[in-house]
Amino acid sequence: MKFYKKEFGESLVLTYVEDHLQRRIEEIFTSVGGLIEEGSTRQGLETVFEFIRWSNKRFDDQRPWVIVKENREEGKKVLEEFLYIICNLRMMIEPFLPFTAFHLGKQLGIHMQPAWKQVSQPLTLSIENTNPLFDRIDLESIEAERGKLLEKSNDTQKGE
Repeated sequence: MKFYKKEFGESLVLTYVEDHLQRRIEEIFTSVGGLIEEGSTRQGLETVFEFIRWSNKRFDDQRPWVIVKENREEGKKVLEEFLYIICNLRMMIEPFLPFTAFHLGKQLGIHMQPAWKQVSQPLTLSIENTNPLFDRIDLESIEAERGKLLEKSNDTQKGE
């Protein structure tokens, strides 16, 4: 979002996304929705995170920061595709992380209520804020917390 805003400004209207991407997103909504209805929320959330990992890899592979320098319009199209993905992710994470979904919608200037469906086009966005949704946790802190949990787990097992 930050890169798009820097290169092309904060306002845009998404009018086109390739069919294969729209189908992929529709499949994710159908799959995750079914898992939620079955009570398999953990599996549903994992499916959403698989899609996030796929999207991140796609972004890295397409290298929009390079494309923008070589062909500005093509770079803009690639970035808008990712903004479309992010808008749909906002809807997908809403049942699991409602506050994060709310803040993501706010960053994109989306004021409509989240609904369990793919966002429709044209979609008007206004990139209002590009602060990180989560604070980065350094690896040392993660390892320290893991150590504490392991120690606590070992103490609990000894007490049984």
